[in-house]
Amino acid sequence: MNRWLWIAYSLILGAWAALLAWVLLDPVLSAVGVNLTGNARAFADGAVVGMCVGAALGALEKYNSTRRAGATTLGCALGLGVGLVGGVAGLLLANTLYTNIQLPDPFQQVLLVIGWMIFGLAVGIAPGIAAWSFWKMMASSAGGCLGGILGGIVLLALGVLLQLPWISRAAGFVALALVVGALIALVQQATKRATLKITAQRLAPGVRPQEGRDYDIFERKVSVGSGRDHWVINNDPQIQPHHIEIRQEGGKFVLYSMLPNAPARVRNQPVQRHTLTDGDRFWIGGTEIAFKARKN
Repeated sequence: MNRWLWIAYSLILGAWAALLAWVLLDPVLSAVGVNLTGNARAFADGAVVGMCVGAALGALEKYNSTRRAGATTLGCALGLGVGLVGGVAGLLLANTLYTNIQLPDPFQQVLLVIGWMIFGLAVGIAPGIAAWSFWKMMASSAGGCLGGILGGIVLLALGVLLQLPWISRAAGFVALALVVGALIALVQQATKRATLKITAQRLAPGVRPQEGRDYDIFERKVSVGSGRDHWVINNDPQIQPHHIEIRQEGGKFVLYSMLPNAPARVRNQPVQRHTLTDGDRFWIGGTEIAFKARKN
């Protein structure tokens, strides 16, 4: 999927995940007669919201880069685990500070925002871990941290304005997920090194093309192929498991063909090594890919 569709899906999935968390935390617990307070409430909120939102974003990240069910499930599990740990840690810390430190309002509420900041940081780590990318993890966690601060403020503000506990918590959780997702996406777009985009595919009849699908480069070296690469293109049988690498060398991006018998093609010429410039297009197998460098 292209980046704008990916951003839209991340916001929608994050919002639905937050709504699911609210259903589990409020209507379901109320229906079974469970009423949580204090650290128990903080633990449950952090665990359930963290798991739901983290799992959604981790799964989407892995699906976007691989289009494989197994990898998507792994991304979901990684996001779930990171969201669980970060959500619990953040909200328990915030509740402990809120209970033991007395400050004049509205500064007292800032202590609760700290918890959602840590929650956002953890949820932001999930896409980077799912992509096995250190720099993407740094970018998305920074965005998640900012989103947690702003989203936490929105959540608290809705609680004051709506004065209806269930509705305010539902709206607050959804708003929190939307703000965190939006900030993660914005910081990623601001810090990526370059983008690859499928612009054309020559495939057998009946094979669904993936034109418009793109991949943001954060690392100094990324691999593209049909195997266990950073970016997996699995609908083109001519693409080999480890077909090309793109490396950043001396401030420039260089395309390397990893297969002498199936090199990349630039302007219909086979190449084993080619320095990419903004707007370049090249073919691997039956797939044309455009390279776009980030504007500094």
